[in-house]
Amino acid sequence: SGRQAALVPQIPTRSMARSQPPTTASRTALPRESSSIPAEDTQLFSSPLKCARNRTILVDRALALRLNVHVYPVANRCERAQISLKLEPGCPDNDVSSKRKLRQMLVVGVQRSGTHYTWEMMNRLGVHIHHEGLGPDGAASWLFAYKTGSYAINNPERLTNQRFCFVFHQVRHPMRVVSSIVKSSKKPWDTFWDWLVRIEPKVCGTIAQCRQTPLVVRAARQWLVWNQHIERFADIRFKVEEVSPRDVCRLAQFPERICGSDGRFHTTSSQVIQPIVEPQAPNDGHTASENLAVSWAQIEQLDTQLAAEMKEMTRRYGYYLDPAMHPQSLSTSNFRAGGKEKPR
Repeated sequence: SGRQAALVPQIPTRSMARSQPPTTASRTALPRESSSIPAEDTQLFSSPLKCARNRTILVDRALALRLNVHVYPVANRCERAQISLKLEPGCPDNDVSSKRKLRQMLVVGVQRSGTHYTWEMMNRLGVHIHHEGLGPDGAASWLFAYKTGSYAINNPERLTNQRFCFVFHQVRHPMRVVSSIVKSSKKPWDTFWDWLVRIEPKVCGTIAQCRQTPLVVRAARQWLVWNQHIERFADIRFKVEEVSPRDVCRLAQFPERICGSDGRFHTTSSQVIQPIVEPQAPNDGHTASENLAVSWAQIEQLDTQLAAEMKEMTRRYGYYLDPAMHPQSLSTSNFRAGGKEKPR
């Protein structure tokens, strides 16, 4: 309808091109998961710059489809509210009476899935979210995928009564995620694994059982289980390697003067406008080889069933099994929100 069309931001041609996976003549099309949603969820609301209190604000489905972003169907809103931090007005313990308890967006994923990169890019644009914490506009955190009383990194303000209008499921190629988890685990056991197992025993059972589980299997199962959980409540799912940060901003319904800006509205203390790093698709559709710590062969050798389930999810998410078939540009080494950037 004309009303719906008016709500869809105009996306630059370059941005639309970046949002499509790289293709070559030698590559075959991957099966895509259906993005259909119930008819009652297709109506779009005209929202203010900040999401409204105690009112459901739906994702712009037309924009999501243009960007090749998956829209999750909603089966039971109150069930979704019960297991997540997503705002679902009318559901028990979900009526937000204060703006202090409401944020525009929450980006969640498995740890090492690039939430730091998303946090950085949003803040460069002018969307003030925090990484593993609560910012004025929201958060980007693998921890906040679960609704619980405490976290491995606790925010000064408890999240018990906090709600987010939009919850986005950010995914990254499993071999990159699992390899990064293994590389970043300096000790066999730490406070993050201790918290994770207490929150989600499906990853590797009890603490005693998990301690005896090989780190590669633990990391691989976390990728699978964490994503399965997020699928139950997220609004959309996007691949961090392919979707522009500007389009993530637009999907969260921030104003175009922010999402399409050159960074002049950034939230950092730097006097220099930092560039918005876009996913870059190589011309030949294949990136250079990566020094990954884990391979499919290793996981298959340790747990055949786990490898099979991961491969099914990988394809369903629109990935090729070879991570080199997808671009990678998530460098965040020079960024410090609210502080001085590292010297270059």
